[in-house]
Amino acid sequence: AIESARSRSDDALAEARAGLDERYRGLGERLSSTELALRMEICDAVAGAGKQSDAAAGRVMEQAVAASKDAQAAIQEALACHALSGRLESSCHRIDANAARLAASLGGSEAA
Repeated sequence: AIESARSRSDDALAEARAGLDERYRGLGERLSSTELALRMEICDAVAGAGKQSDAAAGRVMEQAVAASKDAQAAIQEALACHALSGRLESSCHRIDANAARLAASLGGSEAA
């Protein structure tokens, strides 16, 4: 039973880590595309600044602010994922410690 619990704990941790890895990859892609879009908008704004009206420049600024907010939200999500990963790992360590204490209290015999 202890080995089964450890195995389930290890499986759950591996599954959680795989899910977090996928979320980190998605966040990285979102950050990269947001950064690229922001750079393109800035380059376009600089190249055409002399020709653009104040209203058009205002729209570009609004888009840049929105892109910055998207990047900030993605960073916050990445930080939350990192914190969740730490909590999951800590929980697995506690499960292992509890299993070891249970095994010791049973005198090393396997619980059925």
